[in-house]
Amino acid sequence: MTPRGVLAFCREKEVRVIDLRFTDVFGQWHHITIPVRQLTEATFENGCRIDACQIALNGSFNRLAIPQSSTAFLDTSAVTTTLVMICTIQDALTREEDLLDPRVIAQRAVDFLAITGIADEARIAPQCEFYWFQSARFAVADSHTSYSIVEVGSSGDASNSSDQNLRRTDDDVSDVGFQARNQITESLEDIGFPIATHHQANSTGSKCRIDFVATNLVRAADAVMSLKHVARRVAQNQHRSVTFMPKPIASDVGASLNVQLSLWKNDEPVFGGQGYGGLSEIAIMAIGGILHHRKALAAICNSTTNSYRRLNSANGPLFQAGYSSSSQLAACRIPSHATNPKSKRIEVGFADASANPYLAFAAIVMAAIDGIQNKLDPGKPLEKLVAVKAEVNKADSNKAENSDRSEDGRFPKSLWESLDHLKQDQAFLLEGDVFSTEMLDRWIGHKENAERKALESHATPSEYLHYFNG
Repeated sequence: MTPRGVLAFCREKEVRVIDLRFTDVFGQWHHITIPVRQLTEATFENGCRIDACQIALNGSFNRLAIPQSSTAFLDTSAVTTTLVMICTIQDALTREEDLLDPRVIAQRAVDFLAITGIADEARIAPQCEFYWFQSARFAVADSHTSYSIVEVGSSGDASNSSDQNLRRTDDDVSDVGFQARNQITESLEDIGFPIATHHQANSTGSKCRIDFVATNLVRAADAVMSLKHVARRVAQNQHRSVTFMPKPIASDVGASLNVQLSLWKNDEPVFGGQGYGGLSEIAIMAIGGILHHRKALAAICNSTTNSYRRLNSANGPLFQAGYSSSSQLAACRIPSHATNPKSKRIEVGFADASANPYLAFAAIVMAAIDGIQNKLDPGKPLEKLVAVKAEVNKADSNKAENSDRSEDGRFPKSLWESLDHLKQDQAFLLEGDVFSTEMLDRWIGHKENAERKALESHATPSEYLHYFNG
């Protein structure tokens, strides 16, 4: 919708409240709300002043939230008729884009892609996994640390629930999250984010997966942010808990955010070709860039300490620094069922939904661009779907075959290791002023100082178990 179209829509639907949402660096939505009478055409130009000191990593209060009319949708969960618009952030004095605004960074990545001449559009189809629990309780204090989760449909607390919506039925004997996912996807469809499919992603049904239809990079990140918001609303209404933590359950393989990426130029696909997996030479080099920069990418795409419990778990995917159309252990996968050149894409499988989607998608595209521009060779593909142990044993031969793969072909062991790699490998992100040194320095500084101090200051329950009587 255009600004005028939004105003007309507000009159038609008798909207009472305008909710302006914007994202901080860590991927949290913030909002400012105004009465509908204050929304005019000028608002789309001049925005609304916000206190950016309250937003993570943004140290200035002179900021404006500029509503993007194309993102407008009705919040069907609100009691008062509410229109939502997603905003970008500008400096109130200079009216320049805020280089710390993740949505601005995402758009700059798209603009830089067009400048290179490689393509004029990056299309992304996010495949987002998350956990749906009966309940989740956790506490951290000087005298105790604990957490407790109850999976929907499990014994214990869940058996005493009188709510039958998510329980097993004769028609659906195993998928206990089916009704919840239906509600979430219906809401997402209503607000303009088409869904390709949804299903349970583990044997208990506690892990859900929702796949979006491919769209432009910025809109794809909007979709993931909206999914998180809608899922939490649905969970709250049903007295359930939802989390996008990558690995909240020790025995589960963990939850991913698969990023299916394709590049387009003049509405024609760039990744389709005659090479391996039906890919073009450009697509292979794009994979080369993603694999080459994977350790720095992990600092953005796997942005929590919990992320590395998934990446390095003995029970789950141990991603190898390679690509394949057959091995699920490859960091970059080529969907084999996509035979039409227009459906050719690469799937980045190591990211997770704890990441800020705007930054993660932008960083992946920047790595792909760098691979194409510098003709980075990803080496030979990983051909066979084999056990994790077998892949690990092949690490030495992979290393000798392709020096671009790390010492053992794995990803960083911790967030702190990935941040060290980001310090050394960030030039590809700074190209075209997409990311800024200020943003990356603040990101690394906050993670290494504020987060690390908080995370390492408390003993864990496992430490008590192993060491209390030692």
